[in-house]
Amino acid sequence: MVGAVSAFVAWAAFAGGVLDVLEGDFEVVAAARNDRGTMFVEVDREPGNVTEALRAGVRDEPGGAFAIITPDGAVHYAYLVQGRVYA
Repeated sequence: MVGAVSAFVAWAAFAGGVLDVLEGDFEVVAAARNDRGTMFVEVDREPGNVTEALRAGVRDEPGGAFAIITPDGAVHYAYLVQGRVYA
């Protein structure tokens, strides 16, 4: 699984998007995309700019929706509706 997560992080950094905008020292511990295209990512530490990264990066995500799950169990998310970002 570690290799798959590392490959995902490398792809996400190349493609741009939410993970490219997140700041801080964190690791992606799990990642999945549902049938609607929403990306779910679990991190081992909460990045300092979660909301800002979601707002800035969700437009570059293929599914137009992204969720970050932090160690405290909180789910931070953003999605696009008719070109508007909701986070």
